[in-house]
Amino acid sequence: MSQPEPSIYRLKIRLLQIEPPIWRRLEVSGGVDLEQLGSIIQTAMGWSGEHLGAFSIGGIEFTDPETVAELREDEIEAEVAEDFRLDAVLGRAGQRFQYDYDFADEWEHRIEIEAIEPAEPGQRYPRCLAGERACPPEDIGGPEGYEAFLEAWRDPGQPDHRDARAYVAADYDPDRFDLAAAVQALAALG
Repeated sequence: MSQPEPSIYRLKIRLLQIEPPIWRRLEVSGGVDLEQLGSIIQTAMGWSGEHLGAFSIGGIEFTDPETVAELREDEIEAEVAEDFRLDAVLGRAGQRFQYDYDFADEWEHRIEIEAIEPAEPGQRYPRCLAGERACPPEDIGGPEGYEAFLEAWRDPGQPDHRDARAYVAADYDPDRFDLAAAVQALAALG
């Protein structure tokens, strides 16, 4: 007897502490493990994936094995992310949870399950449906560093303007989200 196809989770992911908002709407299989989900989120947001991440779901941290061991030493409930499927830890629309990326910069993402539906025949997942604004550059210093970066990037009169412009690609636009690029990057995940 074959296993039923996992349901598809429509997720809205919002980067916290940044205004105007930076967000993505994704559809992912409920059968992905949380480590894979972290990679999907990093890719859709525009992160490079060079840093560790962790989910906080119901008071439990889900992350890499080394960080789990450290958290458990501090008596924090933690589990290895790759050992848990999305549909095993979250099962209804409206649930919210958090994903933290880059423990030094502390990029916090709030994720809401907007819907759980059957997969569309012939559709490949994960897929990005929508989003707003570009992801902050890596290693910029978190939300406060990003604010300072944007100020310098936008104002030629700022002493760090040239450095800010040189830190990102010439076509970088913090107010533009490239849906086609996000779709292509997710397709490359396999």
